[in-house]
Amino acid sequence: MAGDVDEVHHEVVGVDPALATPGESVVLVFHVRRSVERDCSAILTRWVIDGKGVKIDLEGQQRISADAIRELEERTPGLLITAVPVPLIAFPGDAMLVSDLEYVCNPVQKWWWPINVTTIAPFKIGPRPANRASQPAFRGGGV
Repeated sequence: MAGDVDEVHHEVVGVDPALATPGESVVLVFHVRRSVERDCSAILTRWVIDGKGVKIDLEGQQRISADAIRELEERTPGLLITAVPVPLIAFPGDAMLVSDLEYVCNPVQKWWWPINVTTIAPFKIGPRPANRASQPAFRGGGV
């Protein structure tokens, strides 16, 4: 991702390889540079593009306060480690987590010119787990 870290508030400089199967969580380790000098909060929206190119929206928007961003940098300097659920409907193959961040550093900026940053983290989705045919099916029953 190009750009000055002070301008975009963070820059992803790498992502460690990761693998998960549908129904599991993939743990992604981002190597980042953060600018925490300014008091900027963010709104985060994420989705997965699976092995067949299908866009799968994840949970709704999340608000991340400036204090939370500073706390992340203090706890894990230069890293962002996040676990993301891989939906059961996801197809195996090369996938990516797309994250859209909208930074706001002052009240007026929220309405007129938020700073938008999109990051892409590639990962692999393995084959779906086999059906659990060895478990008995529910057959119902009477009283």
